[in-house]
Amino acid sequence: MDIGKNLVGAADGNIKGHFENIDFVEFHKEVLRSHKLDEQGFTLKSEIPVAESLIEKAQNIIRQNSQIPVWGWKDPRTTLFLDFWIKLLPNANFIFVYRSPWEVVDSLYRRGTDEILLSKPQLALLAWIHYNRKVIEFSEKYPKNSLIVNINTIAQDSLAFVQGINEKFNVNLKLPEQELFDPSLLVDKISQTHRPSLIQKRFPEALEIYQKLNSKALKLVETPSSFEKKYSALWEFQDWLTIRLLDKKRKGLETELKQWQNQLQDSQAKVLQLETELGT
Repeated sequence: MDIGKNLVGAADGNIKGHFENIDFVEFHKEVLRSHKLDEQGFTLKSEIPVAESLIEKAQNIIRQNSQIPVWGWKDPRTTLFLDFWIKLLPNANFIFVYRSPWEVVDSLYRRGTDEILLSKPQLALLAWIHYNRKVIEFSEKYPKNSLIVNINTIAQDSLAFVQGINEKFNVNLKLPEQELFDPSLLVDKISQTHRPSLIQKRFPEALEIYQKLNSKALKLVETPSSFEKKYSALWEFQDWLTIRLLDKKRKGLETELKQWQNQLQDSQAKVLQLETELGT
């Protein structure tokens, strides 16, 4: 399937590239900016109208990218505009790849490039809830056009995943000769911590949505919908301690940096004095 030639390149969190079509990425960003919303898509707004002038732009993007019979694009922001795109492309099929809420939140925090999350860290989880609620609603409204799949399913058997697409949408995508997915890039250490239980305790709706996604997803492998670690108040104290230890380390590094800066200034002053003396 052709996903475009002009794709977003590699960056923190996606060292092999995002594989996102820049035409659609920039279109979605422009619509979001027109409503004074975060262009990265961190919004909980349920309806985001597309202006008439931008509708024509979307149609041009479709014409430019639909030269090949089987084509598509990847951009998470598409989830915010599903009803818009299904009207323009009534025969389009949608593949929704999802991860657990704790994996997504942890990935965004580790990436550390989204400024809005620095001041509103809870927005990472609230956005996950918002996006995946829209996925479920859309898939129930357009079941024949929707395929939901857990990323672990793709990681464990990408060949079977492609075959699943062919069967669901009656297409004939060529099966790759080897596994395309690099499981080493899929970081899931967070699932072995207490943070999933924290989400369950504070945001039970997230777990309910995750379980519903699992029930609707393409079944190739068993997808865990629960976790073994139980919530413990001691974990909160451990996190508290870790934060304070890191803060102490940061202050120590700042002090050390200041000392080196002072030594550098002293050295520069001595060099300047020596040059002056030699010049005289």
